Amino acid sequence: MKRSLYFLAILIAMIVWPSSSGKAQVKDSVYVIEQLGLNPYECCYGFILQSRQPKGTKIDEFRVRIIEGDGKFLTGQSSSPFRWLVFQDYDSVRWLTSTASAELDSGQIAQGFNVCARNVGVLVMVWETRYLEEVRSRDTIRVVCTGRTGCDEPFFRPIPSGSICAFDVDLIAGNPEQRVVNDFHVRVASGGVAFNTAAIASQGRQPAGWTRFKTKADTLSWRTINNGLTQPQFAEGFRFFLDVQPDSAIIIEWWTTNFGEVLCRGFDTLVCGLQAPDSIQFSRVPVNGDSCCLDLQMRNTHKPKSKLNGFAVKITTPKARFSGSPIPPAGWSTAGANAAGDSIYFSTANGLAPNLAALFRGVCFDNNLSSTDTVRFQVETFSSGISVTKGTGSLYCQRKLVFCDSISATVDSTYPSAVRCIRFAVNNTNSRSDEIERVVMRFRNAGTPRRVVAASGPAGWQVAFGGDSAVFFGNIVYPGERLPGFSACLTLGDSTTKDPLGIYWETSNTTRSICRDTIKVNAIITRGCDNISATELPATEPQIACFKVSLNAANQFNKPVTRFTIAIPGTKTIFTNATTPSGWKLVDDAFPLFDLDFADGNLPIGGTVATDVCFNVSQLGKPPLAIPVVWTTYSGTTLICQDTLRIAYQGNQVDPVCDTITIANTATDPEQGKCTYAITIKNRHNNPTGPINGFRVKVTGGKGGFAAADAAGGGWTATVGRSEVQFSGGVIPAGEERSSFTVVIDSSDGNPVRIEAVALTDGTPRCATQLTVSCQPPTTDAPLAGEEPAGKWLSVTPNPVAHTMAVEYRWPAAGRLALRLRDATGATVLQESAVVLAPGSSSRLQLSTTELPSGIYYLSLDDGRAPAITQRVVVVR
Repeated sequence: MKRSLYFLAILIAMIVWPSSSGKAQVKDSVYVIEQLGLNPYECCYGFILQSRQPKGTKIDEFRVRIIEGDGKFLTGQSSSPFRWLVFQDYDSVRWLTSTASAELDSGQIAQGFNVCARNVGVLVMVWETRYLEEVRSRDTIRVVCTGRTGCDEPFFRPIPSGSICAFDVDLIAGNPEQRVVNDFHVRVASGGVAFNTAAIASQGRQPAGWTRFKTKADTLSWRTINNGLTQPQFAEGFRFFLDVQPDSAIIIEWWTTNFGEVLCRGFDTLVCGLQAPDSIQFSRVPVNGDSCCLDLQMRNTHKPKSKLNGFAVKITTPKARFSGSPIPPAGWSTAGANAAGDSIYFSTANGLAPNLAALFRGVCFDNNLSSTDTVRFQVETFSSGISVTKGTGSLYCQRKLVFCDSISATVDSTYPSAVRCIRFAVNNTNSRSDEIERVVMRFRNAGTPRRVVAASGPAGWQVAFGGDSAVFFGNIVYPGERLPGFSACLTLGDSTTKDPLGIYWETSNTTRSICRDTIKVNAIITRGCDNISATELPATEPQIACFKVSLNAANQFNKPVTRFTIAIPGTKTIFTNATTPSGWKLVDDAFPLFDLDFADGNLPIGGTVATDVCFNVSQLGKPPLAIPVVWTTYSGTTLICQDTLRIAYQGNQVDPVCDTITIANTATDPEQGKCTYAITIKNRHNNPTGPINGFRVKVTGGKGGFAAADAAGGGWTATVGRSEVQFSGGVIPAGEERSSFTVVIDSSDGNPVRIEAVALTDGTPRCATQLTVSCQPPTTDAPLAGEEPAGKWLSVTPNPVAHTMAVEYRWPAAGRLALRLRDATGATVLQESAVVLAPGSSSRLQLSTTELPSGIYYLSLDDGRAPAITQRVVVVR
């Protein structure tokens, strides 16, 4: 299309602000004239410069630089005024005077500064006037390269970003009819590609006076009522997002309309993404004595070009934080660290132009609570809120100790003894999370020097000892780990040597010392003291250990023992019961307890006192175990002796005994199919002993159910269901018997009904008895008082069982049997088929209990006709 003359007369007059140096106080004038290029894809511009400087203040240089978009100056097509020289790069042009007479003084004008650029729609440039390299004036101008297609023309500018695909669009009116453009439409023509409507809704843009009235997955439309475009007007700033990865190529169809009538239409192939990233450099600087600090320089080098207005730094090392306040460049502000203290965001309203740099000084880190000396971080630049470049960095910062490792010590030796052995546990709790690879123990005490005669470490550790020290090495105590098993034995002093014993310790790794301290221990470093012994007693539950603990008063001070305590180190073991010796008082008897304190006694020298104690060992592992017990004796308020005794736990258990449950037919009503049964319960269980305060009868086989039940007083009440009766509210103490329970069973088909009777303590089943009733004298399936039905035999080993039990059985008739394992509620948890090849022969099989929780179970064997036999099984974890 041939241009009209008025296109040549487009003038854009721009008046600049003072330069950032603060020395320019006046504003030169620059006028821009658009000119015809040699080719359709070119736009040329002529600049007219007028000096507004004071008289005598010269201008000897004029610069123009492209700061946004993909525009490039074309080489070989720039020119200069008379006696000016021109120097051109792809994004900048410099004009310098060749003689002093060409320098501009106040009010003088120079023209003929000509350049050409590729057709990119709207071109954003900054110009400067200078004298001897000092900036006089500076400003930004926007010029349009009008269409050469003979129609309206959009220019799609990719938004620089390494994480999203987005475009800004400049629309230039140029349709041949010179009609008003008031609608602009774009459509995705590439298959499988769609607009990111969520991002468009939150971050999409349009020029002032325009609105987006259609947003679909493949189509966007904008409209204006009062800001329509005619030649040579343009609108810039239509922004949209595509749901594809950066660096993707997409075909876009576009068209312009005048109130719905199409004016121009075309296709463009677009490539989004980041062609070149920004540059970010780090340098370590000390700040107020803190060497864990950086200066970060961000330089705007990304392409396509745009201003940067955001810069973020995020620490990625766990538990590291920013410390202090960094100093942003002039014109930048900081939002400060976030709530976690690991992110800082800097922003500016003016923006950082291409090729310029910003220096963020004194960014300091605190990694004292981290597990590493290396602080790692991520940096990210932003343009108009959109991520442009991401990068990572790291800084070595040796951590300071905020809190340290710790050592606990217990005295562990047997009286009388020529040595005193002290056991140590090393706790890796230092704030640097350093691994401990070396432990030093040194014994310091006034009086007779200590001499280490033996030392040992946990599995995998080596030890060297001699004099007053022991050094452990060759393995690792990991962060957060508590490792016991360090031991050192000392020769004892004479009676003049006094406690406490000072123990200096130090932890370190292969490169540096970590922590050091001194602890004091009452090591009883003289020879004569009281002593205790312990003998295991049979326990009634697998998770309970019981011992008879005897204390012998034998201290060299000839003082009677009036108080003694017993404790197990740690929090995994609690005492469940203890007997109080005659003449003594248990200070706190509200079991369970973490320690036992016996007081108000009087045990003379040579005397002995004993107590039976039980404690829970479920958290200590499987027997056999060596359990440390710390004991202390006092005379009045004076501590006499303290030591640790390691007692041997073998897991001895009391043979289990079940309650006796019998049932008798007391009334029969054959016509109604109902029978009344009297139930007698004797409290005999010892797992553990305790009252029976509940009783349950349940139908487990046959066609029948409960019609009624009665508890006959004693505080008992009966709750009747068709398949189950619950008795509650009363109590049967240990060793006593009650026979006041009756149930009525409705067996309408006349066949036998199988029932299960279970005694309860606070809802916990104690013993279960399987019974078969048929309006005749009943049979008992479960052995009572250790007896078994003739010809039938069932044995389980081991019992208690942890993982696999061997089941041996005998049955009076050949055939297939059912072997069932039920839990305390009566639910079947395991079921196997058993075969008897010959009447009365013994057979054997194995059952796995690995998946079962600890508890009491009942194993039964039956053929579906004859009464079953049942064996109680204890599963221990």
